Amino acid sequence: MDAAPHEDGLRQKTTGRAAGDRLFGAGHTTFGDRALELLELGYEPLPLVPGLKRPAPTRWTQVRIDTTQVLEWARRFHNHGIGLRTGRLVGLDIDILDPELAHVIGHLARARLGTTLLRVGLWPKRLLLNRTETPFPKCSAGKVEWLGAGQQFVAFGRHPDSGRDYYWPDGETPLGVPLEDLPLVSEAKAHAFLAEAEALQPSQTDQRKASRAKGSRPEPDKGASGPTRDDDGRVTDGRDGWLSTIAFHAVHDAVDAEQTLDEEVLTGRVRERFAETTDTSRPKKDGASWYAECDARAKVRDKLRLHSDGHLPGRDGEPVEADYHLPTLDVAAARSRLDEVLAAFCEQVAAWHVTKETDPPKLAIRATVGLGKSRAARTHLVPLACRMRDAGLPHRVLVFTATHALAEETAAAWAAEGARVAVLRGYERTDPESGEPMCRDFEAVQAAFRSGLSAQSSICAPVSGDHCPFFSTCAKQANRRDVASADVVVAPYDALFSGLAFETDDIALLVIDEAVWPRALEHVNAVCVEDLATEPVSDIAPGSFGRGPEGAMADLAAARRKLSTALSTHGPGPVRRTALLAVGLTVEDCLHSARLEAWRKQDPGIGPGLTIALRQKAFAIAARNARVMSFVSIWSEVAAFLDSGQASSGRLHIRKPDSSGRHKLDLRRVKPMHESLRHRPVLISTLPCVRV
Repeated sequence: MDAAPHEDGLRQKTTGRAAGDRLFGAGHTTFGDRALELLELGYEPLPLVPGLKRPAPTRWTQVRIDTTQVLEWARRFHNHGIGLRTGRLVGLDIDILDPELAHVIGHLARARLGTTLLRVGLWPKRLLLNRTETPFPKCSAGKVEWLGAGQQFVAFGRHPDSGRDYYWPDGETPLGVPLEDLPLVSEAKAHAFLAEAEALQPSQTDQRKASRAKGSRPEPDKGASGPTRDDDGRVTDGRDGWLSTIAFHAVHDAVDAEQTLDEEVLTGRVRERFAETTDTSRPKKDGASWYAECDARAKVRDKLRLHSDGHLPGRDGEPVEADYHLPTLDVAAARSRLDEVLAAFCEQVAAWHVTKETDPPKLAIRATVGLGKSRAARTHLVPLACRMRDAGLPHRVLVFTATHALAEETAAAWAAEGARVAVLRGYERTDPESGEPMCRDFEAVQAAFRSGLSAQSSICAPVSGDHCPFFSTCAKQANRRDVASADVVVAPYDALFSGLAFETDDIALLVIDEAVWPRALEHVNAVCVEDLATEPVSDIAPGSFGRGPEGAMADLAAARRKLSTALSTHGPGPVRRTALLAVGLTVEDCLHSARLEAWRKQDPGIGPGLTIALRQKAFAIAARNARVMSFVSIWSEVAAFLDSGQASSGRLHIRKPDSSGRHKLDLRRVKPMHESLRHRPVLISTLPCVRV
């Protein structure tokens, strides 16, 4: 194969250039040559294994770095690269492959934290240097991380992926700027910045789910219109647009740095960045030519012409105004304020349950880790529950946690405060005391859920008087009794959407951690566009209103043909309003079709004591019912979309064809809170969007 020579040709000039031609580079700098200078400037230099990011010495996080140690390392590791240990020095690592987003967050950092040194390894990723008076541990939000105490980063060395030197684009390096001259940042200010940076980044939830489903890592920073990347982050598709993007940012970088707009220098810079970040092992789309210097030059010339004419688009956007204010209270004052707020909230809850004349009180507490929000809440809410129970008012406190394991820990903490506590355990869980399944016929329970039935009234204890054969010794039934008698019920987040079975309406308030929101996202993708033409309509139940079953079948078939026509000619992407209107679909048509689809559901006849054959039949009907509800969801969403007046749907997408040529309909929506839990007082515990 001749791919490698073409790639080498693309890189030839950048690898053979003199150091002086790389105006923004740092050149080759070794530990033996410059480490002592860095120490004198206040930094803690570390020798790095050549071509790697890791330090050569062992126990480098604990060793004292002084003149003696640096001289010893310089003797042993003279030709190694140089890392800088963080502590009083901190590094803001923007590990983002989207150049626009990386620039925006970098621009925001300089606006919030001050102009500082900038280091680049693999563009557009970047790292900014700051200092702090009190070292703090690493913390991150999305792909933005503060490198704190006990970490290090490469200052001078060769990048292991690109094979090129790390460089300092603005021309200044730590060799010319003492540590004390770097902008100062506190831990609180660092966390505040991460909260802003988190809001700018796209959610990673869907990528993580896709990664778990497919057994592979998600594509890095790939937006809906961005280039396609491989597992190493190299652009494999959309390469011409990527080359244009690189040229756009290269010209802007030079303008921002007040550098001469030299076409030769910019072409070399663009060519180098393209080679580092792009798969150049295959020709262009035409198959007849390979990417070369002339392509980079053409993109640079185009951007320079636009800049000269005053038509080069900007990249900074509107100034970002901070929506997060730094905490101003010390710990003691903050805890005192927390007690005041919780006490006032408890009085509001008690008063509301007497009259219920206004909207229920809601309180969201935003505070940092370690303040003791959970303990303070328990201290106030346990007496409130007792007081309201004695007064004959709703008194039960529902606490929602991220996991079942956390629910057990949370319940123990509430019990220590003297509360009668129970943990709501799902049918699929195991009893933590016996290790036995909570339900010994979970397959039947699943079938009931697929048909939208209550497991308790259809499987466990139907009104017919029959009972599940395991009923008398069932751990789930024992758990239901414990929950019914508890003053505080701890449940996983999912119960917010499925509800809890209480015989009396005695809920005083809900306590929820703000991290619940990802559980509210629901993904429906069981239906393909092609299914609209093939899914049967003959299973509509008799007794339907209107034109009877035959008329209902005809109406549904006609509506499906319209939707199939609209989506078949649509192509992948968000569903567009114009395509639906073109075939004559209306909101009323779609709502009627959703009802018709729902009539296709059948009673699975599920219950205790079924023979094996009847169970299998019931399970098959339940599976079909679940599929029917997917069609109901699609029609309901199309109706809501048409009613919204929007041009494109943000929730309903047509995916690219799979290996069989079929196009999945992908519906992503927010699940509503269960109706039994709505219109209740709510206490929400929140944190800045920071992982520590």
